[in-house]
This record gives sequence, structure tokens and C-alpha cells, in this order.
Amino acid sequence: MSVDPASSSSTDSPEASADTAESPPVRRRPRGLILIVVALVLGPVIYREYPREMARWRVAAALNARSADDNEKARQLLDEAFAWDPENRPARLQQARWQMQDEQLDEALAAYDQLVKESPADTALMMERADAYLRAGKPETAIEVWKTLEKQAAHASTAERAVVLNGLAYFRAVGNIELDEALEDVELAIKLIGEDAAKLDTRGYIHYRRGDYQAALADLDPAVKEVEQKFTQGGLDAHTVAVIHYHRGLVHQALEDKVAAEADFERVRSLGFEPNDRLY
Repeated sequence: MSVDPASSSSTDSPEASADTAESPPVRRRPRGLILIVVALVLGPVIYREYPREMARWRVAAALNARSADDNEKARQLLDEAFAWDPENRPARLQQARWQMQDEQLDEALAAYDQLVKESPADTALMMERADAYLRAGKPETAIEVWKTLEKQAAHASTAERAVVLNGLAYFRAVGNIELDEALEDVELAIKLIGEDAAKLDTRGYIHYRRGDYQAALADLDPAVKEVEQKFTQGGLDAHTVAVIHYHRGLVHQALEDKVAAEADFERVRSLGFEPNDRLY
């Protein structure tokens, strides 16, 4: 029996017809265009950040070299950092610190002045600048920096204000300047957040500067006890312990208690420092 072609075609399913239809071409993403867009967006970022990153690596390597007492290598690496990024802030700050350590005082102070000029609200940097001026034998300028910090801290938290007041009082004591105001500052700091070794040391040292040795011992004895306990527990650095022992040793010396004074000074030496006026 023959099959009618018309009858056969009428039995074809719609799906079969659809399958035999030509599929539309697949659209491919213009990868070249995407790469161009990415390059346009990221190119300037990479161009800007790459030198900074290269400088950052060299500053880190310079710190490692300096800690290994390879000062020549440290200077070379820092020079390389500046070659990559002449205005690199971490490199400039590290250079200022090393200049202070190497007694290149004028260069260091000029560097700190410029850094603070660029970031006048950087409290930590201003404190470091004040310390640089004090170590350079310019306590009056250092104290002026702390007075600026005190004005800036007027609306800061109670704890931050107390830290600044104590710092101003301590720098006045180290410089042996404005001792009455220094005592008022530290008393206010204690009133704000209470006594601790740092404030007791400051007040005790102010009493020593004023010639009130018994009052100085009344503050420095508990300060020494507190810092020794914290140092034993690993919660305090050796420098802080040495400074407070040095201050108490000065008081014992003023009271002509040579044995007690030498005991404090020997403790300072055991911590790796010398009991002299460069220790503060």
C-alpha cells in the first residue's frame, strides 16, 4: 500500500518543524572592548599606586636593615623608596626619626615641621614633633606644641584630654619651666581619670623640680611598684620602667641617700639605659 505524501506531511509535529528551523547566531561579548574599558578604569589607579607600593616595600626593608644595625643598607633602601615616590609619607617620617637618632637635628626638625604642616590634626605626629624639639634642647618649642595639643583636645574625650594634660605637665617638668602650671595640669588629669603610674611619675617629678622631695617620693614609690608589676607581667616597656626609677633615684640623691639612689640607677642600667638627663 502506498503512502500519500500529503498525508505524511500533515502528520509532522510542530516540534520537528521547529527543530529543522535555523537557530539564530550566538552573540559573543566583545572581549576586546571589555579589556579596553578595564584598562581605562584601572590604568590610572595602577599608575598612581604602583610607585607607592614599591616605596612601601622598600621602607619595610629599610626598617629591617636598621634593626639589624646595617645602617648603610637602610639608607640605600630609603633612597630607593624616595626614588619611587618622592613624597612618600612613611618614608619621610622614618627618615626624620633616623635623623633624630643620628643627631642630625636641624634636618629632623625641618622634616617634622613640614609633616605637621601637612597634617596639623595628626595628634601622634605632633607629640612626636614635640619630643624631637625636646631632644634637640628646645623645651620651650616642645611645650608650645603641647599647648596647641591641649587646645585641640578641649572637645576630645575625657581620657584623651587627660593624656594631653599629663603630657604638657611632664614636658614642663622636663624643661623645668612653668612648674606651677605643670602641677595644675597633672592634678586636673588625675581628677579627670584617676591616678596611675604615668601621672604619679609626672607629679612626683614636678615635686622634685620644686624641691619638695618627700612629696616626690610619696608619688614615685607607688609609681615604681606599679610599673615593675606590669613589666614582670609583660605589659610594659623597659624604657618606662627605667625613666621612673631614674626620677626616684634623683630624689634619693637630693636627699643624700646614696645607697637608695644607686639602687635605682643600677636598675636603670640593668634595663639597658644610662641614668642621665637624656633619659625621659
